[in-house]
Amino acid sequence: MIFWKNKPSVPSRPNNIKIVPEVNANIFSRILFFWPGELLSHGYNRPLQKEDLYFLDNPRLAKNITDKFANEWKKEIEKYKVGKKPSLLKALDRTIGWHFWCSLFTRLIGSFLQSISPLIMQAIVTFAMESFDASSNNVDSPSVSKGLILSTFLFLNLAAATLFIQWSHWEAVQSGILARTILITSINRKSMVLSPSSRTLFTEGKITNLMSTDTTRIDSASIYVQTMIVSPFQLMLVLSLLVFVIGPTALTGFGLLIIAGFLQGKIMSVLTKVRSKVANITDERVKITLEILQGIRIIKYYAWEDSFLNNIHALREKELGEIRALMIVRAFVTGIATVIPIFANILSFTVFVLTGGTLNPSIAFASMALINILRTPLKDLPQGISLTTDALVSIYRIQDMLLTEETEYCPKIVFGSNYAIKVENGKFLWADTSVQDGDIVEQSPCESADNELLEPLLTEILISKSCNYEQKCLSSASCYNNINLEIPRGILVAVIGEIVFGGNISYCPQTAWIQNGTLRENITFGLPFDQEKYQRAVRACCLESDILVLPAGDLTEIGENGINLSGGQKQRVNLARAVYFDSDIILLDDPLSAVDAYVGRQIFTNCILGVLASKTRILVTHQLQLLPKVDYIIYMEDGKIAEQGTYEQLMRSNRRFAKLTSHEKVNTKNKEMASTRIDTFEEIMEKEPKGQTRPHEFMSKEEQLTGAIANELTLETLFGSHIGQATNLVFQQNSIS
Repeated sequence: MIFWKNKPSVPSRPNNIKIVPEVNANIFSRILFFWPGELLSHGYNRPLQKEDLYFLDNPRLAKNITDKFANEWKKEIEKYKVGKKPSLLKALDRTIGWHFWCSLFTRLIGSFLQSISPLIMQAIVTFAMESFDASSNNVDSPSVSKGLILSTFLFLNLAAATLFIQWSHWEAVQSGILARTILITSINRKSMVLSPSSRTLFTEGKITNLMSTDTTRIDSASIYVQTMIVSPFQLMLVLSLLVFVIGPTALTGFGLLIIAGFLQGKIMSVLTKVRSKVANITDERVKITLEILQGIRIIKYYAWEDSFLNNIHALREKELGEIRALMIVRAFVTGIATVIPIFANILSFTVFVLTGGTLNPSIAFASMALINILRTPLKDLPQGISLTTDALVSIYRIQDMLLTEETEYCPKIVFGSNYAIKVENGKFLWADTSVQDGDIVEQSPCESADNELLEPLLTEILISKSCNYEQKCLSSASCYNNINLEIPRGILVAVIGEIVFGGNISYCPQTAWIQNGTLRENITFGLPFDQEKYQRAVRACCLESDILVLPAGDLTEIGENGINLSGGQKQRVNLARAVYFDSDIILLDDPLSAVDAYVGRQIFTNCILGVLASKTRILVTHQLQLLPKVDYIIYMEDGKIAEQGTYEQLMRSNRRFAKLTSHEKVNTKNKEMASTRIDTFEEIMEKEPKGQTRPHEFMSKEEQLTGAIANELTLETLFGSHIGQATNLVFQQNSIS
């Protein structure tokens, strides 16, 4: 009776997390699916909102279940040591296998109960025939209680079969969704640690295809795997019951089904090869599309649109041709599976009558019901085989990606150490570009800590067709050897010169990264909102005046890549994110280059020397006027550490650093007098569109309709627009009259 309550209002975002009711539901609510009643009630009375949805329990959260899978996958990786190949399927089975086996077991029970229901129906028809004959011959008819018992038993049998089959479907859906969640998260994690050589094999386009297309195939196949396994057993059971009902003549229909099944098996064996071919073409098309999008500016400059579009169209036509062939084969197999039971029914009855059998209502009803039951497994079996083969291909593709080489594991942070950063005999190697067969490459020399050039590893090597994989990976590598560096805790370190530098603790890059979201979301970046810490980060990065002129304050939506922010604003948001993160070590890659001198001085004083004073800060900069205030300086020249020490020590040494500082003759006072309006007010006002009523809604909402589908739309969909218009005209005339 929940559907007749008053319409509930749209809920606000809950303060307390509402876990999905299934977790705390009793056994009867789970079996009969009463637990989603409240959600169904809301959906019946009004369109569902995202606030209506429940939160998942901890065991099914993406992070937790993927961590569990990662442990199982590590066990599979250990098989490499004994010469065995890891199995992604086994790791998934140990992680979420309970859902799969529960689905398979309940499907077996449901299919068995469904298959024996025609025998109960035959008993009911026989009871009705006996009762009719008894009343016609004026003899005692069978007891009515027998008929009631048989009817009740048939009802309970069908109800139980339906519950078991639906429960099997529910568990199968869960296993598919969880498997897709695990694989998407695992692929994402793996993509973050791929080595340079692995990135040449698994490009962004291929990784995107794995996360979208391949995981979707695995999810879709999860519903049909149980059907594919159970269908042969159900077919054997139903055929045995047919032999029991109409005798050996049922074997004629069985023979026809065997022949059809053999043909289906032969046809389905082709689908795996076709699907693999389609997947390779799709990977190539997605790869080229992403490359075009990344280089769209150059393509537009040189008017190369037509040639690149022709390449994509050619690949798409080739892909569609293979998909078309695949769909034709699937349609043919599905057509055979649909028609064969009818012919098997006709053939069995014909042979039964020709051999002298008596076809009475009980035999006819039971045999027809059994043959109709055959339709479902015969229809689902080829589809299940097809989807399962597609899923297996996708699993092997994902497995290959998860087995690729990773970057070396970084050791865990040791808390309580005397040094914030310490490198002993470090060696850094990276690949600049990928190398193709036949390319001539030149290797830049590696450099040691004593500033002596090492002999080049590889110079002007002509990569031949017989070149092995390792040579291709190393042919364009750059490296530093024997790097020794110690940075005490709580000091500000400046690195002067051109370097290649990065970090994974708290990193503020020179090119600001801004996501599509509000200004506040770009600063908090998924962390819980802390008002005091947030205000401190905003104030330290000189963002208060910018927030005041934004249409919705810090809730103003920012476009992708910060399209509606200036360069200085993006850099300050980028720095505020690092401040809000509140890490122990902060790597600052020239964050003041995009702001004017006055704002840069304020940020350096209030942020880098202010709120971050207790942190270990590594600042890469070319602004020499800041150096007197830093604690320690590392001066780099030609990729080498030329000098290091405090500012006073380096100036007293009167070497390259001191000469560079004296030649620059930085006029700090003039820089401090720079206008504050360059990056905080005037640029914002120039970027503000005129006459915009709601400028904070950067992304427009798409139009959508809710509620029941109109009758005119249904008629138009079924019969065409002309029929819908004619029907609408008739309705209007009737209303006028």
